[in-house]
Formats: sequence, structure tokens, C-alpha cells
Amino acid sequence: MCDNKIMKYYIAETQKMYSRIFYKIRDDYNKLYNREEAAYKRSSEYYKAKSKAYWNRPKEVIDKEALEEQLLKLDYWVPRQNTPSKTSRITYSENAVDKPYEEPIGFKPSISINDYFLQETQKINGIITHSIWKKLIDELSNIQRECVETHKFIKTLFTTTTEQVDSAFIKDLITINDYFDFSHECSLFVTERVEIVTNGCKVIVNILEQNKKSEFHINIKQYQNQVAILGCGEKDIFTLPGIQLTYSIEEIWE
Repeated sequence: MCDNKIMKYYIAETQKMYSRIFYKIRDDYNKLYNREEAAYKRSSEYYKAKSKAYWNRPKEVIDKEALEEQLLKLDYWVPRQNTPSKTSRITYSENAVDKPYEEPIGFKPSISINDYFLQETQKINGIITHSIWKKLIDELSNIQRECVETHKFIKTLFTTTTEQVDSAFIKDLITINDYFDFSHECSLFVTERVEIVTNGCKVIVNILEQNKKSEFHINIKQYQNQVAILGCGEKDIFTLPGIQLTYSIEEIWE
């Protein structure tokens, strides 16, 4: 670990992991919700509830809705410019009006999104030990918390300075990555340049003894000696255990 980088590393790693976990749990919940909603729409309970709710309305409301539905089915004509003449003419187009989304009558998911977040974060808390990760996961259990508040909270976790990354912190980082099956390598798409090396980054380096460029994909589970790079920044110089070379960091990509 590079000197005076540990605190910044902890903050960068936990902020990144917070976002990844949040969006993973939210996406998993949306998939669960959509599966249950689709199954409900195929059930006899849904047709009964829909029919009962439909015919219990006043007749004038039913008639008006029927008329509106027929009008929405009509196609329409729109002006269009042709190339290369650029002359205008009227052209035929299909109706493209989308109805607003409405939750099916009588549908209720097996679990609310708030309870789902609490359920999933409790599972994670059962397989980790480090206090920083446990506090972070507790924070994730409350989906209502704003991201700005969360980032402020993350920074309050680190009140003391240490000389090296706690091995238990690294162990839990690997455990959480495995639990969610997160990719350990920097994506080839939509990358951005960052200031601090964290797990999953791509690091462009210069090998000083050879004056030669190379790169590392940081995967601390597969390459345990890469823990030495965590927290480093551009222009930092480092060595790896068991390798008789010296590296200077040129770029860091996430």
C-alpha cells in the first residue's frame, strides 16, 4: 500500500461497492416484481378482480372509456419532408400513444422493496465480519436514504489512520464480490479515469527498469499480491511481492 493512501482507498472502495450493491439489489427486486406481476396477470384472480372493478363503475364512465380506447386505435397522418427535394407531403403513420403504466387491480408483490432491501442486506451481514463493511451494509438496508447522505456517512466511518489495509477488510471485499458475482475486471465499455486504485480497476504502468508500458487488471482474489497497489494514485511508485521490478502508475481506469 502506498504511503498516506489508506484512508482515501477505504472511502473510494466502499463508495464504489455501495453503488454496486444498491443497484444490484434494486434490479433483483424489479425482476422479482415483474415475474410476480406477469404471473398474476395470467391468473383467474386477476380476471375476476378486473371484471368486478370494471362493471362496478357508472355506465357513462364505461362508455366514455370505450370510446377513448377506439380513438386510440386510430392511425393518423403527419407531415414529412422528403430528401433530396425537401418537399413536404402527408404520410401515414401508426398510432404511437402509450398508455400510462397502472399496477394490475388486486396485485400485491410478495415483499415490498423496503423489506426486500432489509432481507438481502441481512444475508450479506451474516457472511462478513469487518466493522466498516457491516456499518455500510446496515446503511444499505434503508433504501430511503439519499446518496448524498450516504457519502457523508461513509466518510464518518474512518476516524483513525492506519499504516496498512486490514486483511479482514480485504477478505470481506472478496466475499461480497463473490456473493453478487460482480465482475473483477474493468469493463471495456463506458470506462472513466479515476484517482485511486480499487479492486476491479485497470492500471496502466511504466516498468522503470525496462522503460516499458504494461497494465494490471486488479483482481485481488486471483492475484493476492495486487493488494499492494490498492489505494495508489497516478505517479505513485510501487513494487509487488515476489517480483523484482518497480512500477510507476500512469493511468487508472474504472
